[in-house]
Amino acid sequence: MKLAADQPQRVAIYGDLHCDSHDPRAIDLACKIFADFHPSLAINLGDGVNMDGVSFYVGDPRRSLRIQYELDAYFAVQSQINEATAKARRIYIMGNHCQRLEKALQAKLPGLVHLKALRLNAVLRLDELG
Repeated sequence: MKLAADQPQRVAIYGDLHCDSHDPRAIDLACKIFADFHPSLAINLGDGVNMDGVSFYVGDPRRSLRIQYELDAYFAVQSQINEATAKARRIYIMGNHCQRLEKALQAKLPGLVHLKALRLNAVLRLDELG
């Protein structure tokens, strides 16, 4: 979908979902606003997940085993947002939390960095999300 430069655009901008500590009520409210707003463009500023389990920063050790939960929660939340912005063109910008996986692989397992299955777009299932 190409955006017409001579016509005003409705743009929904969101980010920092941090889908393991997100507030479902906030997501529901945002989706209601998006659905009423009918954006032609939806821009996701990234950080849909925390990736604490591969962070160099010491955090809550209980969260280190939750990466798959974060990814599944992100997919569900982003699917909900996609439904609310159904006619919008989508742009995804990688946030610093999402870069943690690549940085951890580079530091600890550099031979795996180039595996397609471990690239951010594959891990977050961005192609499936559109």
